[in-house]
Amino acid sequence: MQPPLHRLTESEFEATFGAPMRDVTSSAQELTNIWLYAQAAMAEDFPDAHTCNWNTEYVYEHPSAKWQHILINTEMPNAYLVIVVEVASKSIVGHHFLNLNRRYGLTQ
Repeated sequence: MQPPLHRLTESEFEATFGAPMRDVTSSAQELTNIWLYAQAAMAEDFPDAHTCNWNTEYVYEHPSAKWQHILINTEMPNAYLVIVVEVASKSIVGHHFLNLNRRYGLTQ
């Protein structure tokens, strides 16, 4: 069963972030199935997105190993749907749209 959608506020998202986040992309195990949640989150804001091209591009873990940030590529360069998962309970906390171009002034 899919948990209800919860778009994390900037402060809620930042509360699950800690420096340095560890890149665990190559070793991460699936804690919970995120795909129904991801599809619903994308459909809410980007109803024309083609979900067949999605994949998990990166997985970052909080230094305390309390949260994982699962970054799913979107059709926009340097923009990700981030699903935040609480590791201990293996539950989805919520989602955040991370646009690195906007956030850090990237051009590529």
